[in-house]
Amino acid sequence: MGLVLGTSWATKEWPQEKWYSLIKSLQYRANFVCLGGPKESTQYKPLMDSLTAEGIDQIMLNMLGKTTLQEVGALIESCDVVVTADTGSLHIALALNKPVVALFGPTDPKLWGPLTGTFKVLVNDELDCLGCRKRRCPKPDQYCMSGIEPVRVKKAIFELIGDRNGKV
Repeated sequence: MGLVLGTSWATKEWPQEKWYSLIKSLQYRANFVCLGGPKESTQYKPLMDSLTAEGIDQIMLNMLGKTTLQEVGALIESCDVVVTADTGSLHIALALNKPVVALFGPTDPKLWGPLTGTFKVLVNDELDCLGCRKRRCPKPDQYCMSGIEPVRVKKAIFELIGDRNGKV
């Protein structure tokens, strides 16, 4: 499973505690490839350290800050499903015909989201400001993205690729 952890805007990022919960909930059902650039390597170090401390690094390939764009494509190609916010990797995954769970908040999925392919778009259903395009949110706690719960992401993953004998 590919996990694209960061984005170019802070307001488009799914909070680290949500990634943690998703990974923990799937740790006995999936292997993970964590993707992102050099910024994410530093930014997500606390998450990677927590997962390593729990031994989850045994089923996780941390490629944060370690890949070229071509290598990202090759790693995505090896994944059964990709979970990402509004990123270039979202569109790479779709171009490679990979199922995608796309998380959207400050950018409008109708304008910037998937157009073709196998995908599920998730948004905070309580938003009155979806697609505001603000790089700084005036609302507390990454309101856009923090309202997308890991259980919804997990459900979308299973809807896209099913339950393969207890494995994702």
